[in-house]
Amino acid sequence: MIEAFGHLATTRPCRFALLGSGDPGLVAELRGRATACGIAPDALMLDAAQVPEPVYRDWLAAADIAVQLRRAPPGSISGALMDAVAACLPAVADAVLTEALEPPGYVTPVPDTADPATIARGIADVLDRGRVGIAARRAEFVTARGMDRYASLLVEAVLA
Repeated sequence: MIEAFGHLATTRPCRFALLGSGDPGLVAELRGRATACGIAPDALMLDAAQVPEPVYRDWLAAADIAVQLRRAPPGSISGALMDAVAACLPAVADAVLTEALEPPGYVTPVPDTADPATIARGIADVLDRGRVGIAARRAEFVTARGMDRYASLLVEAVLA
């Protein structure tokens, strides 16, 4: 992701934030990689500290895009990706996560083995599309995948 951000930073002004519980050693390693990629320190917000829920929600509301790259077995889901969907936040995610979630169209899959340039192109494409129509796509997703629909399907299955 840091290398993908390095690709993006050469074509548009951007800021990268990685928030949440993590390993301080990993954060230091990521800072080193960012420096090696030529990313300015003020363009990075890297923090290994646990983020309080209200602060996390503020970041979701303020962000232009979410990225969830995580190697996971088929069928795995991501709470962070679901949070982005719920917040109407466009996202880029590994294909295996998007296949399991079957998210609305504002979540763009990238191959699980995507290189940094491919990830950067996916992010740039999402940013270029903007947020047009996202609220409607979220509403369709909620209708199709929400508890009301689940309950109806369950009743139909029981009565069949």
